[in-house]
Amino acid sequence: MADATYQPKVYRQQGGVRFVVASSGTLDIESGGEIDIEAGGRLSIGGTPFITSGGNVNISGLSSGTITSSGGIAGSSGTFTAGISGSSATLSGGIAASTGTFTGGLVSSSGFAGTTGGFSSGLSVGAALSVTSGISGASGVFSAGVSISSALSVGAALSLTSGLQGTTGNFSGGIALTSGVSGTTGGFSGAVTVGATLTASSGFVRAFESLATGLTNLASIGISQIWSSGSGGSSEGKIWALAAATGPGVEKFIVCIAAVSTTPATVRTYVGGTLIDGTITHFEFSTGAANRQWVHLLSENTTNWMTLSKSTDIVYVAT
Repeated sequence: MADATYQPKVYRQQGGVRFVVASSGTLDIESGGEIDIEAGGRLSIGGTPFITSGGNVNISGLSSGTITSSGGIAGSSGTFTAGISGSSATLSGGIAASTGTFTGGLVSSSGFAGTTGGFSSGLSVGAALSVTSGISGASGVFSAGVSISSALSVGAALSLTSGLQGTTGNFSGGIALTSGVSGTTGGFSGAVTVGATLTASSGFVRAFESLATGLTNLASIGISQIWSSGSGGSSEGKIWALAAATGPGVEKFIVCIAAVSTTPATVRTYVGGTLIDGTITHFEFSTGAANRQWVHLLSENTTNWMTLSKSTDIVYVAT
């Protein structure tokens, strides 16, 4: 006699409105069979719709786990709030993500464009980032920066509104500038080293030392204007100290704009052990208002300036 408590693992609930697969029970679809969720139907996981009545897949219905695709993910639009990680991916609409890593590189033939689809935590690309038509966006900026371990190749123009700034970096192919180097914040605060040719159609502006009242020390580079005012002694006017050069090959121009022979403007070169042509300790400018006196110097090292050229009426003194 059969056990009266026997209950099958797969059964139709009394009333016929529900089909139950109990614990340890299975539902097998053999080869050629299928489950068809028609329009208006839905599939739920843990009570949360996974396939909605509209036919969309609700990934948030999964409490854990990942989606793995060996052939990449393709779609006309989509938002990935937790990022995308994969060896390849093609999206014809756009990408909006808080995090995400493309281990095999990201290639786009038409660039990246978006009004709000930025990368709020930065863009990290392990391979090269190749964009043939540039990167553009109204408000989709990279708030945390862009880090690229390989090369950055931009087929179109690269436009920067606040300059190019970095602690290290070389332009191995040279820099071509149509209007010089200029910027209030994105300038070159240190040196610019170009391995090839640097071409600037509008030239460079040389450093010009201020004519501040009371200035006594001349910088060791650029152009300085001096004059004779005040008294440094019975036969001297204003006394100026020329700083030593930081190394060889530094150019220095000094121009006198006003002086008189009775109290000439005096430039002392022996400050800090610096000399001119190995022997000269100071030189005097006796005129400048109408007949400007000048000198053009080039540093041999940190202790000696060489005279390249000068006006003939400057008095050199070796003491």
